[in-house]
Amino acid sequence: MSVQVTNIIVGPGNLFIAEREAGAFPALPDFTTPSGTAYDAFNATGAAASAWTYLGATEGGVELSYEPTYTDVNIDQYKDAARLFLENQTVNISTTLMESTLANLIYAWGFESTTHLDATPGATGDGVQTTFKLGILGEDPCEYALAVVSKGVGTQPNCIPGAGVERVYVGRRIISVQGSTFGMRRTESTMFPVTFRLLPDSSAAANEEYGTIFDRDPTLATG
Repeated sequence: MSVQVTNIIVGPGNLFIAEREAGAFPALPDFTTPSGTAYDAFNATGAAASAWTYLGATEGGVELSYEPTYTDVNIDQYKDAARLFLENQTVNISTTLMESTLANLIYAWGFESTTHLDATPGATGDGVQTTFKLGILGEDPCEYALAVVSKGVGTQPNCIPGAGVERVYVGRRIISVQGSTFGMRRTESTMFPVTFRLLPDSSAAANEEYGTIFDRDPTLATG
């Protein structure tokens, strides 16, 4: 069997986040435009795409982790486990946000942007344009949807940036679960580490409760 170098993925992931209005998963943008990339689709001006916000530059990449916990079912005859029982599972997406906007801090700390972020464009009397209202969170954490666009498995055009097969990770329900700090240092950038935990969405199709991961070739879109 020969080595398939097109199965080797190198490159960063681009994160997009969306509010879950009334607890519902927001529509994904239209991917059917011929030769249009998913990255472009999330950044488009259409109604569906407008629900998604690009989180910008990251540091250290984007990490998706699956952490199962199994319980041993031991029997005397084996002096070991005869079976393993899946007790629970955890799916996380983590990264470090390098664009230190107050909007990104809202997401990193798990607040809700429509009530905790006051952004006033243009000139104001006191010069304040953006305010993070650091109030008391309720008992129920804020839920978002998250998508990550990166290179996928397949042939990539030579020397043509932004083209080729893409991999898209879609998390239907995510919550910021990691306590994080950020520093203001003389020789280092201010950055926001964040870990999002994925939770099952009961309104999703069967076997898609956490979300989906798919590879797509923009040149094959037939819309």
